[in-house]
Amino acid sequence: MNNLELNQIFAPKDGLCLSGAGQSVVSILEMVHSIEQHRKPVIIALYDIIRENGYTTNPDIREAHNFFPGAFLQIGLQFPVQNKTMLRAIGEGKFDQLLNEMARNYQQIKLPVYLRIGYEFDGEWNDYDPFYYKLAYRRVVDIFRENDVKNVVFVWNSYQPNNRDMFNWYPDNPITGDKDGDDYVDWFSYNIIFSDNFEAGWYLKQAAQHNKPVMIGESSYAIVAAGLSFEAWIKQFFQIINRYKIKGYQYINWNWHLYPEETGWKEWKIGRYTDQKALVNLYNSYLQQDSFIFRDANYYQPVALFIHCARNLKSPAQNGKVPPVQGDQFTAEQGYSYQVENVKLMYNDGFNPYWQSVEDLITLKYKVPEQITGGNIFFNLFDNNNGPDWLEIAVGNREMTIPTDKKNYIKIPFTAQDINNQVVTLSIKSRQGRLQLEKTGMLIFADDCPRAPEKVSFDYDDNLQQATLNWSVETDIYLYNIYKNNSLYVMTDQGFFVDKIADQSDRYSISSYSLYRGEGPMLFLS
Repeated sequence: MNNLELNQIFAPKDGLCLSGAGQSVVSILEMVHSIEQHRKPVIIALYDIIRENGYTTNPDIREAHNFFPGAFLQIGLQFPVQNKTMLRAIGEGKFDQLLNEMARNYQQIKLPVYLRIGYEFDGEWNDYDPFYYKLAYRRVVDIFRENDVKNVVFVWNSYQPNNRDMFNWYPDNPITGDKDGDDYVDWFSYNIIFSDNFEAGWYLKQAAQHNKPVMIGESSYAIVAAGLSFEAWIKQFFQIINRYKIKGYQYINWNWHLYPEETGWKEWKIGRYTDQKALVNLYNSYLQQDSFIFRDANYYQPVALFIHCARNLKSPAQNGKVPPVQGDQFTAEQGYSYQVENVKLMYNDGFNPYWQSVEDLITLKYKVPEQITGGNIFFNLFDNNNGPDWLEIAVGNREMTIPTDKKNYIKIPFTAQDINNQVVTLSIKSRQGRLQLEKTGMLIFADDCPRAPEKVSFDYDDNLQQATLNWSVETDIYLYNIYKNNSLYVMTDQGFFVDKIADQSDRYSISSYSLYRGEGPMLFLS
Protein backbone atom coordinates (compact mmCIF):
# COMPACT_ATOMS: atom_id res chain seq x y z
CA MET A 1 0.00 0.00 0.00
CA ASN A 2 1.64 3.22 -1.13
CA ASN A 3 2.70 5.91 1.34
CA LEU A 4 1.11 4.02 4.22
CA GLU A 5 2.24 5.15 7.64
CA LEU A 6 -0.61 5.27 10.15
CA ASN A 7 -0.79 6.35 13.77
CA GLN A 8 -2.77 4.58 16.50
CA ILE A 9 -6.10 5.91 15.20
CA PHE A 10 -5.32 4.87 11.61
CA ALA A 11 -4.67 8.40 10.39
CA PRO A 12 -2.03 8.94 7.68
CA LYS A 13 0.67 11.54 8.06
CA ASP A 14 -0.09 15.14 7.12
CA GLY A 15 -0.59 15.76 3.42
CA LEU A 16 -1.84 12.25 2.63
CA CYS A 17 -5.42 11.07 2.10
CA LEU A 18 -6.95 7.58 2.17
CA SER A 19 -9.00 7.00 -0.99
CA GLY A 20 -12.44 5.45 -0.54
CA ALA A 21 -15.52 4.03 -2.23
CA GLY A 22 -19.13 3.33 -1.21
CA GLN A 23 -21.85 2.48 -0.56
CA SER A 24 -22.88 -0.94 -1.90
CA VAL A 25 -20.68 -3.82 -2.99
CA VAL A 26 -21.78 -3.43 -6.62
CA SER A 27 -21.02 0.29 -6.78
CA ILE A 28 -17.68 -0.18 -5.00
CA LEU A 29 -16.66 -2.95 -7.38
CA GLU A 30 -17.59 -0.80 -10.36
CA MET A 31 -15.14 1.82 -9.08
CA VAL A 32 -12.48 -0.85 -8.50
CA HIS A 33 -12.97 -2.27 -12.00
CA SER A 34 -12.72 1.16 -13.60
CA ILE A 35 -9.36 2.16 -12.14
CA GLU A 36 -5.81 0.88 -12.48
CA GLN A 37 -5.09 -2.15 -10.31
CA HIS A 38 -2.45 -0.24 -8.33
CA ARG A 39 -5.02 2.41 -7.35
CA LYS A 40 -7.76 0.38 -5.66
CA PRO A 41 -9.56 2.37 -2.92
CA VAL A 42 -8.38 1.79 0.63
CA ILE A 43 -11.59 2.73 2.45
CA ILE A 44 -14.63 0.55 1.75
CA ALA A 45 -17.79 2.19 3.11
CA LEU A 46 -20.71 0.09 4.31
CA TYR A 47 -23.57 0.44 6.80
CA ASP A 48 -24.85 -1.25 9.92
CA ILE A 49 -27.88 -0.64 12.11
CA ILE A 50 -29.15 -1.19 15.63
CA ARG A 51 -32.79 -2.28 15.41
CA GLU A 52 -35.43 -2.44 18.08
CA ASN A 53 -35.83 -6.18 17.52
CA GLY A 54 -32.10 -6.95 17.79
CA TYR A 55 -28.92 -6.89 15.78
CA THR A 56 -27.73 -8.90 12.82
CA THR A 57 -24.37 -8.16 11.24
CA ASN A 58 -24.63 -6.85 7.71
CA PRO A 59 -23.37 -9.84 5.67
CA ASP A 60 -21.38 -7.49 3.43
CA ILE A 61 -19.44 -6.34 6.51
CA ARG A 62 -18.97 -9.94 7.62
CA GLU A 63 -17.42 -10.84 4.25
CA ALA A 64 -15.69 -7.52 3.55
CA HIS A 65 -12.19 -8.82 4.23
CA ASN A 66 -12.82 -11.67 1.75
CA PHE A 67 -14.39 -9.34 -0.83
CA PHE A 68 -11.76 -6.58 -0.52
CA PRO A 69 -8.44 -7.95 0.82
CA GLY A 70 -6.44 -5.39 2.75
CA ALA A 71 -9.15 -2.73 2.78
CA PHE A 72 -10.07 -0.49 5.70
CA LEU A 73 -13.77 -0.39 6.55
CA GLN A 74 -15.70 2.78 7.15
CA ILE A 75 -19.03 1.80 8.69
CA GLY A 76 -22.02 4.06 9.22
CA LEU A 77 -23.74 2.77 12.36
CA GLN A 78 -27.32 3.97 12.40
CA PHE A 79 -29.23 4.46 15.63
CA PRO A 80 -33.02 4.03 15.49
CA VAL A 81 -34.36 7.13 13.76
CA GLN A 82 -37.13 9.24 15.30
CA ASN A 83 -37.19 6.94 18.33
CA LYS A 84 -36.07 8.77 21.48
CA THR A 85 -37.23 5.90 23.69
CA MET A 86 -34.86 3.40 22.12
CA LEU A 87 -32.04 5.94 21.80
CA ARG A 88 -32.33 6.48 25.55
CA ALA A 89 -32.45 2.72 26.15
CA ILE A 90 -29.17 2.25 24.26
CA GLY A 91 -27.49 4.91 26.37
CA GLU A 92 -28.84 3.43 29.61
CA GLY A 93 -27.36 0.02 28.84
CA LYS A 94 -30.51 -1.87 27.91
CA PHE A 95 -28.94 -2.99 24.62
CA ASP A 96 -25.54 -3.92 26.04
CA GLN A 97 -25.89 -7.58 25.05
CA LEU A 98 -26.43 -6.51 21.46
CA LEU A 99 -23.52 -4.07 21.56
CA ASN A 100 -21.22 -6.71 23.05
CA GLU A 101 -22.07 -9.03 20.17
CA MET A 102 -21.40 -6.24 17.68
CA ALA A 103 -18.08 -5.41 19.30
CA ARG A 104 -16.92 -9.03 19.17
CA ASN A 105 -17.98 -9.34 15.52
CA TYR A 106 -16.02 -6.24 14.52
CA GLN A 107 -13.02 -7.39 16.52
CA GLN A 108 -12.86 -10.62 14.51
CA ILE A 109 -12.53 -8.75 11.22
CA LYS A 110 -9.10 -7.48 12.32
CA LEU A 111 -9.05 -4.86 9.55
CA PRO A 112 -9.04 -1.19 10.62
CA VAL A 113 -12.62 0.07 11.05
CA TYR A 114 -13.74 3.72 11.15
CA LEU A 115 -17.09 3.56 12.96
CA ARG A 116 -19.37 6.55 12.32
CA ILE A 117 -21.57 6.18 15.41
CA GLY A 118 -25.08 7.54 14.86
CA TYR A 119 -23.88 9.14 11.64
CA GLU A 120 -25.48 12.42 10.53
CA PHE A 121 -26.39 12.99 14.17
CA ASP A 122 -27.60 16.55 13.41
CA GLY A 123 -29.80 15.58 10.45
CA GLU A 124 -33.42 16.45 11.17
CA TRP A 125 -34.55 13.20 9.53
CA ASN A 126 -32.87 11.27 12.36
CA ASP A 127 -34.36 13.38 15.14
CA TYR A 128 -31.64 12.37 17.58
CA ASP A 129 -32.23 14.12 20.91
CA PRO A 130 -28.77 15.53 21.82
CA PHE A 131 -28.86 14.35 25.45
CA TYR A 132 -29.75 10.76 24.59
CA TYR A 133 -27.54 10.73 21.50
CA LYS A 134 -24.54 11.54 23.69
CA LEU A 135 -25.46 8.73 26.08
CA ALA A 136 -25.90 6.24 23.24
CA TYR A 137 -22.69 7.28 21.46
CA ARG A 138 -20.68 6.98 24.67
CA ARG A 139 -22.25 3.61 25.47
CA VAL A 140 -21.11 2.18 22.12
CA VAL A 141 -17.57 3.41 22.72
CA ASP A 142 -17.51 2.09 26.29
CA ILE A 143 -18.71 -1.37 25.21
CA PHE A 144 -16.13 -1.61 22.43
CA ARG A 145 -13.37 -0.61 24.82
CA GLU A 146 -14.56 -3.04 27.50
CA ASN A 147 -14.19 -5.76 24.85
CA ASP A 148 -10.66 -4.49 24.05
CA VAL A 149 -11.54 -3.92 20.38
CA LYS A 150 -8.35 -2.32 19.08
CA ASN A 151 -9.12 -2.31 15.36
CA VAL A 152 -12.07 0.12 15.65
CA VAL A 153 -11.76 3.90 15.95
CA PHE A 154 -14.67 6.23 16.63
CA VAL A 155 -15.90 8.88 14.20
CA TRP A 156 -18.19 11.81 15.04
CA ASN A 157 -20.03 12.55 11.79
CA SER A 158 -22.05 15.69 11.00
CA TYR A 159 -24.23 15.81 7.91
CA GLN A 160 -22.74 19.14 6.83
CA PRO A 161 -19.64 21.23 7.63
CA ASN A 162 -21.33 24.56 8.40
CA ASN A 163 -23.80 23.58 11.13
CA ARG A 164 -22.77 25.91 13.96
CA ASP A 165 -25.04 23.97 16.37
CA MET A 166 -23.32 20.61 15.86
CA PHE A 167 -21.58 20.69 19.24
CA ASN A 168 -24.97 20.24 20.88
CA TRP A 169 -24.36 16.57 19.98
CA TYR A 170 -20.68 16.41 20.97
CA PRO A 171 -20.31 13.41 23.31
CA ASP A 172 -19.36 15.25 26.49
CA ASN A 173 -20.92 13.62 29.54
CA PRO A 174 -24.55 14.84 29.50
CA ILE A 175 -25.18 13.71 33.09
CA THR A 176 -22.16 15.18 34.90
CA GLY A 177 -21.44 17.99 32.46
CA ASP A 178 -17.80 16.90 32.19
CA LYS A 179 -16.17 18.14 28.97
CA ASP A 180 -14.61 14.77 28.18
CA GLY A 181 -16.03 14.27 24.69
CA ASP A 182 -12.56 14.32 23.15
CA ASP A 183 -11.87 11.03 24.94
CA TYR A 184 -14.71 9.45 22.94
CA VAL A 185 -13.89 10.86 19.51
CA ASP A 186 -10.94 9.79 17.33
CA TRP A 187 -11.96 11.51 14.08
CA PHE A 188 -14.16 14.43 13.04
CA SER A 189 -16.17 13.79 9.89
CA TYR A 190 -18.60 15.71 7.70
CA ASN A 191 -20.56 14.87 4.55
CA ILE A 192 -20.77 16.45 1.11
CA ILE A 193 -24.00 15.05 -0.24
CA PHE A 194 -26.73 17.34 1.00
CA SER A 195 -25.25 20.52 -0.43
CA ASP A 196 -22.83 21.76 -3.05
CA ASN A 197 -21.37 24.18 -0.51
CA PHE A 198 -17.78 22.98 -0.26
CA GLU A 199 -16.74 25.59 2.30
CA ALA A 200 -15.47 23.81 5.42
CA GLY A 201 -13.06 26.35 6.91
CA TRP A 202 -15.04 26.78 10.14
CA TYR A 203 -15.36 23.02 10.58
CA LEU A 204 -11.65 22.44 10.06
CA LYS A 205 -10.88 25.04 12.72
CA GLN A 206 -13.07 23.17 15.20
CA ALA A 207 -11.34 19.90 14.39
CA ALA A 208 -7.93 21.52 14.84
CA GLN A 209 -8.93 22.93 18.22
CA HIS A 210 -9.85 19.40 19.31
CA ASN A 211 -6.70 17.97 17.65
CA LYS A 212 -8.71 15.55 15.49
CA PRO A 213 -8.08 14.40 11.91
CA VAL A 214 -10.91 14.96 9.43
CA MET A 215 -12.61 12.49 7.13
CA ILE A 216 -15.32 13.15 4.55
CA GLY A 217 -17.79 10.51 5.70
CA GLU A 218 -20.02 10.60 2.62
CA SER A 219 -19.73 12.39 -0.67
CA SER A 220 -21.71 12.10 -3.87
CA TYR A 221 -22.95 14.20 -6.74
CA ALA A 222 -26.51 14.35 -5.38
CA ILE A 223 -28.08 17.60 -4.13
CA VAL A 224 -26.54 20.37 -6.17
CA ALA A 225 -27.47 23.74 -7.62
CA ALA A 226 -29.18 23.79 -10.98
CA GLY A 227 -26.68 23.64 -13.81
CA LEU A 228 -23.78 22.29 -11.73
CA SER A 229 -22.37 19.42 -13.78
CA PHE A 230 -20.61 16.35 -12.43
CA GLU A 231 -17.43 17.63 -14.07
CA ALA A 232 -17.60 20.93 -12.16
CA TRP A 233 -18.67 19.24 -8.92
CA ILE A 234 -15.88 16.65 -8.87
CA LYS A 235 -13.26 19.30 -9.62
CA GLN A 236 -14.33 21.31 -6.57
CA PHE A 237 -14.51 18.14 -4.47
CA PHE A 238 -10.90 17.19 -5.03
CA GLN A 239 -9.82 20.79 -4.66
CA ILE A 240 -11.22 20.95 -1.12
CA ILE A 241 -9.57 17.63 -0.21
CA ASN A 242 -6.23 19.20 -1.11
CA ARG A 243 -7.00 22.63 0.34
CA TYR A 244 -8.13 21.36 3.74
CA LYS A 245 -5.72 18.40 3.95
CA ILE A 246 -8.55 15.91 4.38
CA LYS A 247 -7.11 12.57 5.56
CA GLY A 248 -9.77 10.22 4.17
CA TYR A 249 -12.93 10.17 2.08
CA GLN A 250 -15.45 7.90 0.45
CA TYR A 251 -17.30 8.65 -2.79
CA ILE A 252 -20.75 7.09 -3.13
CA ASN A 253 -21.00 5.79 -6.69
CA TRP A 254 -24.78 5.55 -6.71
CA ASN A 255 -27.95 6.07 -8.74
CA TRP A 256 -30.30 7.66 -6.21
CA HIS A 257 -33.26 7.25 -8.57
CA LEU A 258 -33.47 3.53 -7.79
CA TYR A 259 -35.27 4.22 -4.55
CA PRO A 260 -39.06 4.65 -4.17
CA GLU A 261 -40.71 7.89 -5.24
CA GLU A 262 -41.76 8.87 -1.72
CA THR A 263 -38.15 9.18 -0.55
CA GLY A 264 -37.76 12.36 -2.59
CA TRP A 265 -34.45 11.13 -3.97
CA LYS A 266 -35.80 11.30 -7.50
CA GLU A 267 -34.88 14.98 -7.37
CA TRP A 268 -31.24 14.20 -6.68
CA LYS A 269 -28.62 13.96 -9.38
CA ILE A 270 -27.27 10.56 -10.38
CA GLY A 271 -23.98 10.14 -8.54
CA ARG A 272 -23.06 6.91 -10.31
CA TYR A 273 -20.31 7.91 -12.73
CA THR A 274 -18.92 4.49 -13.71
CA ASP A 275 -21.44 4.07 -16.54
CA GLN A 276 -19.76 6.83 -18.57
CA LYS A 277 -16.20 6.39 -19.81
CA ALA A 278 -15.51 10.12 -19.95
CA LEU A 279 -16.51 10.56 -16.32
CA VAL A 280 -14.45 7.54 -15.30
CA ASN A 281 -11.39 9.04 -16.96
CA LEU A 282 -12.07 12.39 -15.30
CA TYR A 283 -12.48 10.89 -11.81
CA ASN A 284 -9.36 8.78 -12.22
CA SER A 285 -7.33 11.76 -13.39
CA TYR A 286 -7.74 13.44 -10.00
CA LEU A 287 -6.29 10.36 -8.28
CA GLN A 288 -2.92 10.66 -10.02
CA GLN A 289 -1.59 12.88 -7.24
CA ASP A 290 0.98 11.38 -4.87
CA SER A 291 -1.10 12.54 -1.88
CA PHE A 292 -3.65 9.72 -2.29
CA ILE A 293 -3.20 6.32 -0.67
CA PHE A 294 -4.43 3.18 -2.45
CA ARG A 295 -4.37 -0.57 -2.22
CA ASP A 296 -1.80 -1.41 -4.84
CA ALA A 297 -1.50 -4.34 -7.27
CA ASN A 298 -0.20 -6.59 -4.47
CA TYR A 299 -3.75 -6.71 -3.15
CA TYR A 300 -5.74 -9.27 -5.12
CA GLN A 301 -9.34 -8.54 -6.13
CA PRO A 302 -11.30 -11.82 -5.85
CA VAL A 303 -14.89 -10.78 -6.67
CA ALA A 304 -15.40 -11.56 -10.35
CA LEU A 305 -19.21 -11.36 -10.35
CA PHE A 306 -21.64 -9.69 -7.96
CA ILE A 307 -25.39 -9.49 -8.49
CA HIS A 308 -27.87 -7.49 -6.44
CA CYS A 309 -31.04 -9.16 -7.59
CA ALA A 310 -33.88 -6.99 -8.94
CA ARG A 311 -32.12 -3.78 -7.84
CA ASN A 312 -32.91 -2.02 -11.13
CA LEU A 313 -36.66 -2.31 -10.68
CA LYS A 314 -38.25 1.13 -10.47
CA SER A 315 -41.65 0.45 -8.92
CA PRO A 316 -43.86 -2.30 -7.45
CA ALA A 317 -45.61 -2.47 -10.82
CA GLN A 318 -42.49 -4.13 -12.24
CA ASN A 319 -42.76 -7.20 -10.00
CA GLY A 320 -42.29 -10.36 -12.04
CA LYS A 321 -40.35 -8.64 -14.81
CA VAL A 322 -38.44 -10.97 -17.15
CA PRO A 323 -35.79 -11.64 -18.31
CA PRO A 324 -34.29 -11.09 -14.84
CA VAL A 325 -30.90 -9.72 -15.92
CA GLN A 326 -32.54 -6.51 -17.14
CA GLY A 327 -33.87 -5.84 -13.66
CA ASP A 328 -30.70 -6.65 -11.73
CA GLN A 329 -27.81 -4.45 -10.73
CA PHE A 330 -24.59 -6.34 -11.25
CA THR A 331 -20.92 -6.09 -12.07
CA ALA A 332 -18.87 -8.71 -13.90
CA GLU A 333 -15.25 -8.97 -14.89
CA GLN A 334 -14.52 -9.87 -18.51
CA GLY A 335 -15.55 -13.43 -19.32
CA TYR A 336 -18.14 -13.75 -16.54
CA SER A 337 -21.92 -13.69 -16.90
CA TYR A 338 -24.96 -15.47 -15.52
CA GLN A 339 -28.43 -16.83 -16.17
CA VAL A 340 -31.12 -17.58 -13.62
CA GLU A 341 -34.18 -19.82 -13.96
CA ASN A 342 -37.41 -20.34 -12.05
CA VAL A 343 -37.58 -16.84 -10.55
CA LYS A 344 -39.48 -13.60 -10.79
CA LEU A 345 -38.22 -10.19 -9.72
CA MET A 346 -39.78 -8.64 -6.63
CA TYR A 347 -39.61 -4.93 -5.81
CA ASN A 348 -40.31 -5.46 -2.10
CA ASP A 349 -40.05 -2.06 -0.35
CA GLY A 350 -37.70 -0.65 -2.99
CA PHE A 351 -34.71 -0.92 -0.66
CA ASN A 352 -34.45 -4.71 -0.47
CA PRO A 353 -35.58 -6.23 -3.79
CA TYR A 354 -35.01 -9.92 -4.49
CA TRP A 355 -35.51 -12.89 -6.78
CA GLN A 356 -38.40 -15.06 -5.68
CA SER A 357 -38.56 -18.68 -6.78
CA VAL A 358 -41.67 -19.59 -8.74
CA GLU A 359 -41.98 -22.72 -6.62
CA ASP A 360 -39.23 -24.05 -4.32
CA LEU A 361 -36.22 -24.14 -6.67
CA ILE A 362 -33.77 -21.60 -8.12
CA THR A 363 -31.24 -22.61 -10.77
CA LEU A 364 -28.23 -20.39 -11.47
CA LYS A 365 -25.74 -20.76 -14.31
CA TYR A 366 -22.48 -18.83 -13.91
CA LYS A 367 -20.29 -18.49 -17.00
CA VAL A 368 -16.54 -18.37 -16.28
CA PRO A 369 -13.44 -17.90 -18.49
CA GLU A 370 -11.54 -20.96 -19.70
CA GLN A 371 -8.60 -20.59 -17.30
CA ILE A 372 -10.73 -20.65 -14.13
CA THR A 373 -10.28 -23.78 -12.01
CA GLY A 374 -12.04 -22.95 -8.75
CA GLY A 375 -13.51 -20.54 -6.27
CA ASN A 376 -16.60 -19.95 -4.16
CA ILE A 377 -20.17 -19.17 -5.17
CA PHE A 378 -21.99 -17.11 -2.57
CA PHE A 379 -25.61 -16.06 -2.02
CA ASN A 380 -27.87 -14.81 0.75
CA LEU A 381 -31.54 -15.38 1.46
CA PHE A 382 -34.21 -13.39 3.22
CA ASP A 383 -35.82 -14.98 6.25
CA ASN A 384 -39.47 -15.14 5.29
CA ASN A 385 -40.58 -17.90 7.63
CA ASN A 386 -39.06 -16.90 11.00
CA GLY A 387 -36.92 -19.98 11.35
CA PRO A 388 -34.19 -22.14 9.86
CA ASP A 389 -34.72 -23.68 6.47
CA TRP A 390 -33.16 -26.82 5.06
CA LEU A 391 -31.65 -26.27 1.64
CA GLU A 392 -30.85 -28.97 -0.88
CA ILE A 393 -27.93 -27.61 -2.90
CA ALA A 394 -26.29 -29.06 -5.98
CA VAL A 395 -23.20 -27.71 -7.76
CA GLY A 396 -21.86 -29.71 -10.68
CA ASN A 397 -22.29 -33.36 -9.71
CA ARG A 398 -22.11 -32.73 -5.96
CA GLU A 399 -25.11 -32.47 -3.64
CA MET A 400 -25.46 -31.37 -0.05
CA THR A 401 -28.19 -30.54 2.44
CA ILE A 402 -27.59 -27.73 4.91
CA PRO A 403 -29.60 -25.65 7.37
CA THR A 404 -29.31 -21.89 7.26
CA ASP A 405 -30.42 -19.14 9.63
CA LYS A 406 -30.39 -16.68 6.70
CA LYS A 407 -28.20 -14.12 8.47
CA ASN A 408 -25.03 -14.45 6.40
CA TYR A 409 -23.88 -15.38 2.94
CA ILE A 410 -23.85 -19.08 2.13
CA LYS A 411 -20.67 -20.14 0.30
CA ILE A 412 -20.47 -23.14 -1.98
CA PRO A 413 -17.01 -24.13 -3.28
CA PHE A 414 -16.57 -25.20 -6.89
CA THR A 415 -13.63 -26.84 -8.66
CA ALA A 416 -12.66 -27.59 -12.24
CA GLN A 417 -14.75 -30.79 -12.08
CA ASP A 418 -17.88 -28.65 -11.52
CA ILE A 419 -17.36 -26.61 -14.70
CA ASN A 420 -19.09 -27.86 -17.85
CA ASN A 421 -18.47 -25.90 -21.07
CA GLN A 422 -17.32 -22.91 -18.99
CA VAL A 423 -20.52 -22.96 -16.93
CA VAL A 424 -20.98 -23.70 -13.24
CA THR A 425 -24.57 -24.68 -12.44
CA LEU A 426 -25.93 -24.19 -8.94
CA SER A 427 -29.40 -25.27 -7.82
CA ILE A 428 -30.96 -24.26 -4.53
CA LYS A 429 -34.08 -26.02 -3.31
CA SER A 430 -36.01 -25.20 -0.17
CA ARG A 431 -37.90 -27.68 1.96
CA GLN A 432 -40.13 -24.91 3.30
CA GLY A 433 -41.51 -23.26 0.20
CA ARG A 434 -40.41 -20.39 -1.96
CA LEU A 435 -36.96 -18.84 -1.81
CA GLN A 436 -36.15 -15.14 -1.66
CA LEU A 437 -32.60 -14.52 -2.87
CA GLU A 438 -31.11 -11.04 -2.52
CA LYS A 439 -27.47 -11.21 -3.68
CA THR A 440 -25.15 -13.71 -5.32
CA GLY A 441 -21.78 -13.83 -7.02
CA MET A 442 -18.43 -15.56 -7.41
CA LEU A 443 -15.14 -15.30 -5.56
CA ILE A 444 -12.19 -16.57 -7.61
CA PHE A 445 -9.01 -17.79 -5.93
CA ALA A 446 -5.72 -16.07 -6.69
CA ASP A 447 -3.12 -18.33 -8.34
CA ASP A 448 -0.99 -17.87 -5.20
CA CYS A 449 -3.85 -17.94 -2.70
CA PRO A 450 -3.11 -19.40 0.75
CA ARG A 451 -3.37 -23.15 1.19
CA ALA A 452 -5.94 -24.72 3.46
CA PRO A 453 -4.69 -25.26 7.03
CA GLU A 454 -2.75 -28.41 7.83
CA LYS A 455 -2.67 -30.78 10.82
CA VAL A 456 -6.38 -30.21 11.34
CA SER A 457 -8.46 -32.12 13.87
CA PHE A 458 -12.16 -32.05 14.67
CA ASP A 459 -14.05 -33.42 17.64
CA TYR A 460 -17.70 -33.32 18.63
CA ASP A 461 -18.76 -33.92 22.24
CA ASP A 462 -22.34 -35.17 22.24
CA ASN A 463 -22.75 -34.67 25.99
CA LEU A 464 -21.65 -31.04 25.92
CA GLN A 465 -23.04 -30.40 22.42
CA GLN A 466 -19.70 -28.81 21.68
CA ALA A 467 -17.45 -28.90 18.61
CA THR A 468 -13.67 -28.38 18.83
CA LEU A 469 -11.43 -27.52 15.87
CA ASN A 470 -7.63 -27.45 15.96
CA TRP A 471 -5.11 -26.71 13.20
CA SER A 472 -1.52 -25.66 12.59
CA VAL A 473 -1.00 -21.87 12.44
CA GLU A 474 1.13 -20.51 9.57
CA THR A 475 3.13 -17.31 10.03
CA ASP A 476 2.03 -15.76 6.72
CA ILE A 477 -1.72 -16.22 7.35
CA TYR A 478 -3.55 -13.12 8.60
CA LEU A 479 -6.60 -14.97 9.90
CA TYR A 480 -8.69 -18.11 9.47
CA ASN A 481 -12.32 -18.22 8.35
CA ILE A 482 -14.42 -20.78 10.22
CA TYR A 483 -17.61 -21.81 8.43
CA LYS A 484 -20.62 -23.49 10.00
CA ASN A 485 -23.09 -24.97 7.53
CA ASN A 486 -21.31 -23.08 4.74
CA SER A 487 -21.83 -19.65 6.38
CA LEU A 488 -18.97 -17.62 7.81
CA TYR A 489 -19.25 -18.12 11.56
CA VAL A 490 -16.02 -16.92 13.19
CA MET A 491 -12.73 -15.33 12.13
CA THR A 492 -9.65 -15.92 14.26
CA ASP A 493 -5.85 -15.73 14.17
CA GLN A 494 -5.60 -18.58 16.68
CA GLY A 495 -5.08 -22.28 15.93
CA PHE A 496 -8.25 -23.50 17.55
CA PHE A 497 -11.97 -22.79 17.92
CA VAL A 498 -14.59 -24.20 20.26
CA ASP A 499 -18.26 -23.93 19.30
CA LYS A 500 -20.34 -24.31 22.46
CA ILE A 501 -23.68 -24.30 20.65
CA ALA A 502 -23.03 -27.08 18.17
CA ASP A 503 -25.28 -29.81 16.85
CA GLN A 504 -24.17 -33.16 15.52
CA SER A 505 -25.65 -32.31 12.14
CA ASP A 506 -23.60 -29.10 11.75
CA ARG A 507 -20.99 -29.00 8.99
CA TYR A 508 -17.71 -27.14 9.67
CA SER A 509 -15.03 -25.98 7.29
CA ILE A 510 -12.02 -23.67 7.49
CA SER A 511 -10.06 -21.51 5.06
CA SER A 512 -6.88 -19.46 5.33
CA TYR A 513 -6.91 -15.74 4.57
CA SER A 514 -4.03 -13.58 3.37
CA LEU A 515 -4.16 -9.82 3.77
CA TYR A 516 -2.83 -9.50 0.22
CA ARG A 517 -4.08 -12.54 -1.69
CA GLY A 518 -7.47 -13.06 -0.08
CA GLU A 519 -9.09 -16.33 0.86
CA GLY A 520 -8.01 -19.83 -0.13
CA PRO A 521 -10.05 -23.04 -0.58
CA MET A 522 -12.19 -24.42 2.23
CA LEU A 523 -11.20 -27.58 4.04
CA PHE A 524 -14.28 -29.48 5.26
CA LEU A 525 -13.96 -31.09 8.67
CA SER A 526 -17.38 -32.65 9.28
